[in-house]
Order: sequence, then C-alpha cells, then structure tokens
Amino acid sequence: MRAAISKLTGIKPLAVAYATIAGKYNDWPAAVQRWADVVHQFPNDEAIARGLFEARLALIGSETPSEPIAHAASDLPHQAEAGEQPSVVELAMRFESMGGGDGQGCEFGMFQRTLGAEPLGLLRWASLEPADVVAALRARFEGVGDPEQTVIGKLTWPDHEEYTTSDVKYGMHMHSFINTSTMTEQQAVQMLGRRLKFLTRKFIEDLISGEKIFVYRKITRDLEDSEIDEMHAAMRSYGDNTMLYVRYEDGDHPNGTVSFVRPGLMIGYIDRFAFSRDMQRTSAANESWLRICQNAYRLWMDRGAADAGLKAVR
Repeated sequence: MRAAISKLTGIKPLAVAYATIAGKYNDWPAAVQRWADVVHQFPNDEAIARGLFEARLALIGSETPSEPIAHAASDLPHQAEAGEQPSVVELAMRFESMGGGDGQGCEFGMFQRTLGAEPLGLLRWASLEPADVVAALRARFEGVGDPEQTVIGKLTWPDHEEYTTSDVKYGMHMHSFINTSTMTEQQAVQMLGRRLKFLTRKFIEDLISGEKIFVYRKITRDLEDSEIDEMHAAMRSYGDNTMLYVRYEDGDHPNGTVSFVRPGLMIGYIDRFAFSRDMQRTSAANESWLRICQNAYRLWMDRGAADAGLKAVR
C-alpha cells in the first residue's frame, strides 16, 4: 500500500483523487493530511488549496474531531521581525475579514485566495451590515450556530447546489461550501452548527489576542464616523486589537493610502471594489487590496507610531 501511495508523488490527478476519496468516506483527518500533502507538491494551484480549505472546514464540523484539530485550524503565520518583509501568503494571513455589507461579503476572502491564503474565519464569507457587526460583537456572537438561530438555505450554481446559512439574530449570510448532493439538510444543520461554534470561539480568541488586523468594507457608501466609532469600540472591548476599515479614495487620500486615526483603528482608501456603488459587477481589485494590506501591515508593525495616532502611508 505504501509503495502504491508513494507513486502518487508528482502525479497531480492521482494525488487529488487520493485526497478526495478520504472526504467521500468522511475521514476528514485523513482528508486534511492528504490535501496538505498535495498542496506541498503543488503549492501554486488554487483549486488544490481550496480542496485543503474545504477539508479543514469539514474537519472542524465533524462529529468527533481529532485531537490535532487546533493545529489543523491554526492560521496565524510567524511574526515577522522588524524590517522583515512577509511573503504575500503570510501577509494575507495576518488579516481577518469581518465580511462586508450589501450582500457581497466575500471580496476580501477571495482576495486572500488569489494570494494562496486560505484562513478559517467566521466572517470570511459572510455578508452583514455595520449595525449587525456591532450587535454581534457586543453580544460576543451569542447563539451563533444554535439550530433555532440558524436558517439553512440553498444557492444554485451552474454546476451544483450549495447549502448556505443565515443567522436570524445578527443577519449573517454565508456560504457553506457543502454541495447539497453530499449530505441531507439535517446532516448539514448538524455539521454547520458545530463548524459555526468552532469558528466563533476562534474569532473571539483572535480578537482577544490582538495578533491580526480585522477588515471591513461596504460597497454602496462610505460609513458614517459614528458607525466606524461604534464598530471600533465594540471590537476594542475584547482587547488591544486593530480594525482596518476600507472606504473609497478621495482627493486627500488616493488609492492605497492607509492612516492610523487612533490606537486600534486604521482607515484604508481604495479606488474601487469588485462591485460598483450601484452593485454592478466590475472586476477584482486585487492590486489595490494588496497595496492597502502592505501599507496597513507596515503601520501595524510600527506600534509606537500607531499609538501616536497620526501616521499614514501611501
């Protein structure tokens, strides 16, 4: 058996099939390990990276997750030393999406995917409005994943149908990445409930640790100062963490500018999003996002300047 498996090395279709089989039998610890091996062999393949991501999601939602689950779900890269430039993957993993408004909360998560980063984030694929973010933060996401608070829906794609979840208390709508043909709705309810509980705990732990930059954006308009202040205050109630709110550029703040306006709050400015203000699809703004993240990371690493509250980079 081992000899046969060793022959999979370097043969992409066979290696992918071997990883996929473990998932078909719901052996998620094995699936995660096999997909990780394939990613190691083919590190720049987005479809393979997604396979590992979805296996990790299934593992944290499985009925009897294995002991190494914390390691399987760990996202945080090593902390760069002063002056050290992180790789684009390490850079992307330093940020945590808080979703987005207008029913299109996936943009930052998709940007991370284009860089080869696949973090497990509660809100990475979530659409929710600013007031809902504040309400969830203030309540510490109480009840997320509970059956009575979670509505299971279905989203039809050209080639498959996917389960979705909606939280009735906080207005969180998100993808599940579970094909409806692979399990019943009742099975999906149980798996997604366990997954949401795990990701909620992880999100709160990340807020408390203060080792990530939390990103939010809304497409149709810029947030009012009062909305930003409420969201920032709700986040900072957890600890010394940092929020990056990204809004449209203006005459004083061209695309890519990032400013620290107070401890724990950065404002980034972008030329466009993947959708226009009137919600027409344009194209991915990955170059703009990368520039913003690079500048935000530079500011964030310079903690002394951040605490001074007035530094900006372009």
